[in-house]
Amino acid sequence: MVTGVPTTQFTANASAPGTAVGVSVSNFLFTPRDTAVQTGGTVTWTWNSGTTGHNVTYTGGPTPLPDSSHTQSGTTTFSTTFTTVGTYTYHCTIHPTQMSGSVTVVH
Repeated sequence: MVTGVPTTQFTANASAPGTAVGVSVSNFLFTPRDTAVQTGGTVTWTWNSGTTGHNVTYTGGPTPLPDSSHTQSGTTTFSTTFTTVGTYTYHCTIHPTQMSGSVTVVH
């Protein structure tokens, strides 16, 4: 037994992902790149890209994959409501090497 050593207590706090999550599409990036949402929740991508076109194209995840967006620019939006648990990957088909992300859906 060791005496005279102070004890330390740690507390961890966690919260569940939201049911409404926003992702910005600007500067050739999805921000945040990776996000999480609860089952039944919606992710909305908002374009802040001026005249540069981008899209959200699903590349992996539970099947069937959700519908992808059309190429858009300006200040438009695109939303997906997720009903199946899993991780969905996506990218912009115009800029696939620099614009990619994921959505993790949890209970």
